[in-house]
Amino acid sequence: MNDNIEGYSIEVMPIEPILKRYVNSNDTKQHAFIFTSKEGQSEDVIQRIYNSGFYEKFSKWIEENNDKGIFPKLENGLEPLEVEVTRTAYALSVSQGMAKFQIKLRLKYLKRERI
Repeated sequence: MNDNIEGYSIEVMPIEPILKRYVNSNDTKQHAFIFTSKEGQSEDVIQRIYNSGFYEKFSKWIEENNDKGIFPKLENGLEPLEVEVTRTAYALSVSQGMAKFQIKLRLKYLKRERI
């Protein structure tokens, strides 16, 4: 993300991809990522972001979708199992009128061996 541009991004995090191997060659795997927002800010606006509860509402939305079985669509026969927040949102940096917030997430999925 450019240091002077407002926006959102999803960044991949390095993580051991395989959680469990099965005797039938299927795997339970994981993919970790960071959702980041970057916005022009003043100290008052930063406090309003925290007070607005955007990231708290986002975390609750993730949890509700898990409970309802609503997941991202995956290709190539991958079956999503869960999306979870692994680290609550926090201000990563605040400088020169810009603030960068992020929340860490993980997608667990089943990869079936094709025969």
